[in-house]
Amino acid sequence: MCTISTTLNEFFDSYSPSLSTSLRENRLNRMRLLLERLGNPERNIKMIHIAGSKGKGTTASFLSWIMNAYNLKTGLYLSPHVYDIRERFTLGTRFFSDDLYKETLQELKNKLIGFSLPLVYGPEKPTTFELYTAYAYVLFKNAGCRYGVIETGLGGRLDATNTISPIANCFTFIEKEHTKILGSTLREIAGEKAGIMRKGVPSFIMDMPQEALDTLKLQGDKIGSPYEVFPPIEEYSPSLEKVAHIILGDKTIDVESPHGFTDVELYDLKFSLHVLDRLEIVDFQDKDHLDLKKGFNLPGRFQMTKRKIGEKSIGFIFDGAHTISSIHHLKNNMDRLLPKPYSTLIFSTAQDKNYREMADALVDDFGTVIVTGLGESKKSEPEAIYDYIRNKWKDKNVLLSNTPDETLEKAIECTKDQGNIVVTGSFYLVDLIYKALGNIE
Repeated sequence: MCTISTTLNEFFDSYSPSLSTSLRENRLNRMRLLLERLGNPERNIKMIHIAGSKGKGTTASFLSWIMNAYNLKTGLYLSPHVYDIRERFTLGTRFFSDDLYKETLQELKNKLIGFSLPLVYGPEKPTTFELYTAYAYVLFKNAGCRYGVIETGLGGRLDATNTISPIANCFTFIEKEHTKILGSTLREIAGEKAGIMRKGVPSFIMDMPQEALDTLKLQGDKIGSPYEVFPPIEEYSPSLEKVAHIILGDKTIDVESPHGFTDVELYDLKFSLHVLDRLEIVDFQDKDHLDLKKGFNLPGRFQMTKRKIGEKSIGFIFDGAHTISSIHHLKNNMDRLLPKPYSTLIFSTAQDKNYREMADALVDDFGTVIVTGLGESKKSEPEAIYDYIRNKWKDKNVLLSNTPDETLEKAIECTKDQGNIVVTGSFYLVDLIYKALGNIE
C-alpha cells in the first residue's frame, strides 16, 4: 500500500470507529458542529445523495464516473473501502493526486486543533466515520469539484452524510439489514433510509419490495419530495461482455460493459443515466458512447483472478456480497462462469448480518467451507457461523480458521488444480484475504 494510504489509515484509525447505538440520535448535531468548524465545505458542492441496501455503491460509482466522462468534475464518497482507503474518496472511481490527499489531511488536522464536541452529544472527539465524511467534503472542495455523489453509511436519517442539502436523492434496492439498529421490518428500515428526503428535492427510486416502496412514497408525499419510480429490471439474460443500447427519451447511449457485468449492473447503470438525464445535468447529445472498460473500477465486486500457486492453478473470486439479494446476484454470476460443484468457499459476515440465510443460499454448491473472522475492523461471530454450517451440512468439509494467512493456506490446500476459491460475505473479508494472497506471491 502506498505511503499516503498508510498515513490516512493511521490518522483515521486514531479515532473511535463509531458512536454507540444509544448516542446515534446526536449524530447530526455532532456533524453540523464539525462541518461548521471546517467552514462548511459541503456548501460549495452540488450533491446527489444515495441510500439503499444493495446497489448504492455501484450506482454512486456509475453516477460520478458518467459525470466525469462528460467533463463535470465530480467527487465520489463511498463506504467501506476494500483494498485502499482512498477508494472512499475518488474522482469518479479514479484517485486524486497524492499531494491533494496529503494537503487536505493536513488542513483537516490543523482545523481540529483545540476542537471538541459538547459532552451532551457523546465523545468529545469526532468518530472515524464523521471524519471520513468531513474529509471527503474538504477534499472535493480543494479539488474544485462542481458536484459530489455521496453514499450513506448506515441507514440515512441519522447518517453523518445527512447534513448536506442535496440536489437529488436516489434510493436503491432496500431489504432487511442492520436490523439491530435500523429496525426489524422493511417498513422501519425504509423509514430510516427515507430520512434523507428533503422538501422540494426530487427523489429517484429503484424497483424494490412493495412495503419499502410504499414507505418511501409515503414519506415523499408527507414532506413534499417529488419522486419517480424506475421500472423493474428486465428478465435476466447473462453474457460475458455486452454493448448495452440504453434509450433516454430520443437519445441512445451505447455502453461497453466490463467482463463480469450482468443485467443487474446494467439496471443500476440505466438508472444512473436516467437520473442524470431527468436532472438535465448531462447533455447526452455531446457523447453517445461510453466505454466502462476504460477507467471504471468497482473494487471487491465480482473480481476474478487466476494465480499459479505451487503446482496448482487456482481461480479466485472476490465479492463483498453481504445481503441475501447480493448473494443471489453472486450465485447468478458464478453459475454462468464456473462448473458445479464449486471448490472452496471462504465465508464470514459482520455481526449484524443474517449469516444463516446467506449460508443457506451458498453452501450447498461447495465442497469445502472455511469460516473465519473479520479482524479488528468489524465485529463478527465466526464460531456461531461455523457451528451453524457444520451442524446443518454434516457431509461438507467445514473448517474454522483464525487468521487470514491461515485461512488462505487451508483454502489452497483443499482446492484442486483448476479449482476455484470464492471469498464472500463481507467487504472486510475480501480485503483480508486479498492481502493475504498478495503475501504469498
